[in-house]
Amino acid sequence: MDYNVYPKFVVNALNVPSNSFWYGYPKLPLEPVKLQNSLQKKYEGPQQNFNISGPILKIHLPKNIEFWSSSWWGTDDDTFEKCHHLNKDFYFYPNKVRYLKIEDLNLNVKEFCPVLYGLDRLEFLDISHNGIQYLPKNFFNNFISLIYLYVKDNNLGPLIAKSGLHPIQLPHLEILDLSVNKISTIPKGFFDYLASLRRLDLSDNRISTLSFNMTNLLSIEYIDISTNQLTDFSTSELDHIRKVNASSLNVTLNMSNNPMDCNVCDGIGLLRLIIHSNMTTIFSNDSTCYVDGPKTSLERKLSRLERECDNFPQVITSPNQWLFLGASLGSIAAAACGLIVVYIYRWNIKYHFFLLRGSFRKRGHNCNTSSRARLL
Repeated sequence: MDYNVYPKFVVNALNVPSNSFWYGYPKLPLEPVKLQNSLQKKYEGPQQNFNISGPILKIHLPKNIEFWSSSWWGTDDDTFEKCHHLNKDFYFYPNKVRYLKIEDLNLNVKEFCPVLYGLDRLEFLDISHNGIQYLPKNFFNNFISLIYLYVKDNNLGPLIAKSGLHPIQLPHLEILDLSVNKISTIPKGFFDYLASLRRLDLSDNRISTLSFNMTNLLSIEYIDISTNQLTDFSTSELDHIRKVNASSLNVTLNMSNNPMDCNVCDGIGLLRLIIHSNMTTIFSNDSTCYVDGPKTSLERKLSRLERECDNFPQVITSPNQWLFLGASLGSIAAAACGLIVVYIYRWNIKYHFFLLRGSFRKRGHNCNTSSRARLL
């Protein structure tokens, strides 16, 4: 069902599929089921314990269909823009669908509210290029056999930032693509249940801090956070990366096209990580953190920064430190003002001092005279 066009949509030569149109599709026939034993045991009959909150629409698919692709439709219809147009959950049964691609349908599905049930054999799901802003909280967690998940080029960043999507709990997932989704923040435990994940793509987003936990990514091989807004790593962020690197895996971290600078003091932590770990880090060729071949140049840079930055004043971070600094500066300023006042009025002060000293001397002389008179 690929490349279907509504009658009112005019097709020109630029809309003709390219030679690489089938790139990314699986080989046909599909390879044998990876989780065959567990599937045979788990799916002897329909699941009965669905926790369904709303009305449900049961959809019958051809019994033996395994591959379904619907992509690159042309339409200017906005019928499905809001949730009230798709207000029912879908239940697919019976089916053996393992590959589902719903890519760039141009249906303006900004809010996709139905929950999909029954796709328990699904291994590959691609819903890229659809402009989706909203999904149900547990939308992905019903696809318990999923291995490949592509959600590229949507607008799920704001939803993820406010925990509108629950952490993805897919124990067999190996590939996750969340690139080009306007993601700025990811909740700490969002990837805690992906023990089989090998590749994580977060490229082309707006991430400025690595706020999420990586310690449970036990099988990770490649993390792509290129083309984001990372400038440096905090201590906690470096700890996250070190814990991933502590495993015996050969992990690659793609950091290209981020505004990171390894020529400043804030880059010392990252330089130490690059030099002393077995993690492969990728930077743009024009990056100050880029290394090609031996790490000798980075080691010299690290030694220079450690010498220079040790001479800098310690960075003030706590409120108490700011309060102490303010009190110290206030005392110094008061002392300086006092000295200036003394200098300006020094002659008046000296004159009054002499008057006071003369008064004390005269009083002392009178006291001595009185004492002698009494003795006589």
